[in-house]
Amino acid sequence: MARNLLEKFNDEIEAGILSKKIEVEKERENLGYTSFSKYAVGKIKSRIIEINKDIEGIEDVEIEFIDRERFKADIAVKVPRLMREYGISRYTKEIIPKIVSNLTENICEGFALEKIEAVGIYINITFKKNFFSEFIKDVLDLKKDF
Repeated sequence: MARNLLEKFNDEIEAGILSKKIEVEKERENLGYTSFSKYAVGKIKSRIIEINKDIEGIEDVEIEFIDRERFKADIAVKVPRLMREYGISRYTKEIIPKIVSNLTENICEGFALEKIEAVGIYINITFKKNFFSEFIKDVLDLKKDF
């Protein structure tokens, strides 16, 4: 499928943003700040990317903390780049189930998971209560660098 001018332009902007993000993260580390990958959310994101490395574009994964009471989950995961690339219908029918399957089979190591489920364009993940104790431990370990 041929890409139109706007899609190409958006791809260039996205590549520039990703490049700048990497540059900022490296600069932060050079200044002695803690790498984002050492934060709890960074660890989760890295693990999701690692488990799904066979899916091109997975590095664009986004994680949002959500209201457990309302959504019956702790975080919502989505991959905007893949939504744009495949379209919402194909993304929810093909990509989401593949990510959920990969996560269900592989992510349990090191993470106290209770449930992983597809909900529309999101993958909702619920953690066991002790996960948040680990999150607080990370904050305490990082001290002033957090």
